[in-house]
Amino acid sequence: MGNGIRVIKDPEVAKLFADETRRHILHILRHHERSATDLAKALKKNHSSIVHHIHLLKEAGLIEETRTEHVRNMVQPYYRSVA
Repeated sequence: MGNGIRVIKDPEVAKLFADETRRHILHILRHHERSATDLAKALKKNHSSIVHHIHLLKEAGLIEETRTEHVRNMVQPYYRSVA
């Protein structure tokens, strides 16, 4: 498939797309690298909820951590879509 479209064959991965928040996260990360904090603000969602969705998407191989930044006393990972 040379057109860049990836067909999802795994039913467990396909289930991830049933959630609207995860679809929004993937859409944002397809165009921009963002942290969980950035995503929570953009989607007006609770930070811990976004972290949960990121974990599921990362485990499925749909997003990846691209870099980290030190913000105050915390390490903040940034993500982008690989799908």
